[in-house]
Amino acid sequence: MDFLEGALLGPMWSDTDYQTRKHTGVNLLISLIFWLYLLYAFYRINTSGTPFLIADNHLNWLLLGSLLFLISPLLCVIYYRSSLLVRFIILFVQFCKYLMLYLAFFKWLAPSLDIDFSNTLNSMTVFLNDTVGTAIEYYTERYQTSGLFASTAVLAFIAFVIGIILLCLCITLPFLYFKLLRWLQAVTDDVMWICVDFGRVLVRNKTITIPARLHSLVQHISQVQRRNDAGRNKVPNKK
Repeated sequence: MDFLEGALLGPMWSDTDYQTRKHTGVNLLISLIFWLYLLYAFYRINTSGTPFLIADNHLNWLLLGSLLFLISPLLCVIYYRSSLLVRFIILFVQFCKYLMLYLAFFKWLAPSLDIDFSNTLNSMTVFLNDTVGTAIEYYTERYQTSGLFASTAVLAFIAFVIGIILLCLCITLPFLYFKLLRWLQAVTDDVMWICVDFGRVLVRNKTITIPARLHSLVQHISQVQRRNDAGRNKVPNKK
């Protein structure tokens, strides 16, 4: 439960130690699910058609995810005041928010997954012949056998380095996207805090008056902020 609260609610709303721990296993799981679905979408698009969830005539995941982004702070405000069942519902809604934005990314990427294999294979053959083949031929003619082995070794090393870089990108990009979404949500939460703080100043100075229920809600937000700040100050950093 602490993990779900830390991951889905964010550090501003939860007093867990999620931010001070490493989550390598979860990050790898996100990457695995991401690439498995991408491979599935690639297969479906090039065989039987675009999957239902990312079809053009289906739901606008970006719009729905953005709406959940905006109401997310309000759900977080009432989270600790709710029953256990309602808490699970809020966590599920938060999970759906991130899921929708992943589906929005897949939907945006879907047209690029439709590939003409014959033209692609010809283009790759021409590219390899113009680069790798030309380089090997040049150094072979200039340095004979030593040039052949040296150029082959250098090109193999370059291909190995490029492969490692691509592998690292494939592993890290899916959960970096999740971190980006969490950062955007934190920005949205900060904007809400600024509005709440500004509203408190106006109420304190009696510049404006607000209903009693809304005033109680503002006080609750302040209590959540103080409690979470105190909780994070008590949690030691763990390496």
